[in-house]
Amino acid sequence: MSEHDLDSAGDGLYALPLEEFVGARNELAKQLRKEGDKEGAAEVAALRKPTLVAWAVNQLAHTRRREVDLLLDAGKRLVDAQQASLSKGSRTELDAARAAQRQSIGALTEAAAEILGTRASPSTMGRIAETLRAAATGAEGRELLARGRLVEELSDTGWDIVAALTPGPARERGPRRPAARSAGTTKRAADDAQRATQLEELARARAAAEKRVAAAQRKEDTAAERLADAQAARRAAEDELAEVRREISRLERN
Repeated sequence: MSEHDLDSAGDGLYALPLEEFVGARNELAKQLRKEGDKEGAAEVAALRKPTLVAWAVNQLAHTRRREVDLLLDAGKRLVDAQQASLSKGSRTELDAARAAQRQSIGALTEAAAEILGTRASPSTMGRIAETLRAAATGAEGRELLARGRLVEELSDTGWDIVAALTPGPARERGPRRPAARSAGTTKRAADDAQRATQLEELARARAAAEKRVAAAQRKEDTAAERLADAQAARRAAEDELAEVRREISRLERN
């Protein structure tokens, strides 16, 4: 199987119902081994089963292509507008990009709730919204979302926090104050700038801490699923071994 065909087959696995992933993955790996493609079989066998949140987002990529493309576009606009606002101080494009992103995430989250049905708990839906938000503005997340190949949920990159600290458009100033007060005005401006810098640093620290907490939570949530995957892989290997033994016995009898 060519590398392109292998990638396509992998994409197809992540489009399947969640409960079918492990069985289909193991069957594909078994088929590749029989065909003599040991490298491809090992690559397929190593594919991780997605968490429930990641699976739901992958389904959106496969079934709501236009809405996902709109989200990816809004995310790129948000990153570009954020960079522009930091240098120019204007929030017009930034606010528009954030509004477009919120609208896309809202629509996709509702679609995910329909896909999940009774599994759509408030906690799960919140994590889906956060994953969509993070994927839209992160380079790696954007590619995984576009392909529908997420294996775990993503945490917010902190763009909204930093955006909230970006200075707004300059307000029209009144008559200039006497020169005698200019020193006080300069000091206040310096204090404001220092406070904004401190807030931005704290916001980044908070975002980093929240990301670590979310990562730890994801590891805890997926531990049981990974154990189930390992057990399923062991059973598949045992089945293959039993099949080989039966074939050996048959040949020895003949």
